[in-house]
Amino acid sequence: MKNIENTHAAQHTFASQHPQVPRALLYDLEEMCELCHISRSYLFALIKNREISIVKLGRRTLVPAEEVNRLIANHLKPAL
Repeated sequence: MKNIENTHAAQHTFASQHPQVPRALLYDLEEMCELCHISRSYLFALIKNREISIVKLGRRTLVPAEEVNRLIANHLKPAL
């Protein structure tokens, strides 16, 4: 049990030091809005315009963690 706790602690430390490493594989829409600091309506617009991919599991709509990095990369503006 201690080994599992140490592994989890190490993963959490690594993820907190490397923000590009997702802490979850999928985010629900509310988590995605909070994570990206965007409104729910803007998230729905991104989904509608196919700027981010979603996963449907039953009635749940989830966003893969990779989409966070892709969304940021697609909206980066070059430094002046």
